Amino acid sequence: PSARASTYVPPPSVLTVDAGADREAFLEVPLRLSAHAVTKSGAADPSARIAWSFGDGSAGEGSVTEKTYRYAGTYLVKVTATDGTTSAEDEFTVVAKPALVRIASVSGDGITIANDSSERLDLSLWRLSAGAGSFRIPNGTVLLPEANVLFPSSVTNLPVALEASLAYPDGVIAARYPSSVPAVPLADMQLSVSTTGSSSEQTAEQLAVHGEASPARSQGSISNTAHENQAVSAPAAAIGLAAAGAAILSRGTASTSSPFAKLFKSPWTLGLFGVMTLAAGAFILL
Repeated sequence: PSARASTYVPPPSVLTVDAGADREAFLEVPLRLSAHAVTKSGAADPSARIAWSFGDGSAGEGSVTEKTYRYAGTYLVKVTATDGTTSAEDEFTVVAKPALVRIASVSGDGITIANDSSERLDLSLWRLSAGAGSFRIPNGTVLLPEANVLFPSSVTNLPVALEASLAYPDGVIAARYPSSVPAVPLADMQLSVSTTGSSSEQTAEQLAVHGEASPARSQGSISNTAHENQAVSAPAAAIGLAAAGAAILSRGTASTSSPFAKLFKSPWTLGLFGVMTLAAGAFILL
């Protein structure tokens, strides 16, 4: 038998590759990318090797590929076509951002999904779940901008439940119903408690000064706060009373020269009165 002769095809002298224009992508949603390598004559070059650099450190190969971005940003994608010693490059940008999607309502009729963005939202292969059931959204399901769409229970066969979730094709949850309430950070809670406590003590002091008491406030708390404040300020108040008493006695007797007045001018007498006033003040405050 005669051997079949192979035909040698030389690599093209000129090669170009086209990967399309700039585009946008939603986080966690696979972005389908394609590129075509052509020769100088405009014919497709099926033997060209096509490599991708997605701009975030990841890479891929093939004339058709998919890329899932997980972080928002603007990425420069470069594609390189190589055939032998001939190569060509093309590039474009991808703006990755989160999908503005939510579950608007859950009822006996089904689950309503809302697209709050100004762009179309492709829900192909997303998963809708309720109770113990789940529904894989088929390819080609697209929500129009700022539109609400009811996914009927008769289509999804999902049970009627109080909660539901919508997941990206990779399983990451995109929306829940009802939406979760953000938890208050522990530091904020401690700050709030501390501020409230300071405000309550200040209010109790103000009420004690003006002789007022709120019926709604605990009398025990006001009493304890007042007792602590008195205990702290007792020495200073007593010393002040002693000094004031000594000063009054000194001023009251400064204008007289009687023996009685001289007695009160004595440092020993003034010291004795000061000690007595100090003791009396401390006793009253305690």
